[in-house]
Amino acid sequence: MALDRGVSPRYSPAMTPTGLKRIRRALGLTQKALAEALGVDRVSVARWEGGTYRITEPMARLIQRIAAEARGKRKKGKA
Repeated sequence: MALDRGVSPRYSPAMTPTGLKRIRRALGLTQKALAEALGVDRVSVARWEGGTYRITEPMARLIQRIAAEARGKRKKGKA
């Protein structure tokens, strides 16, 4: 298996603390509300946003999916 195939199209680069905060605020969610949607404690969201903990790849994908679904709902509501 060659290691030089490149990055999978499904690859999601690491989410930054600033990126997470920007997404959360754009969705109009508190840290607690986002934590509930993700199934984690509010402290985890605070630590991710503060840079204390790294946001894992699977969690970054889940956050991006929640954001995409919210954008889709807003578009349907405007039509």
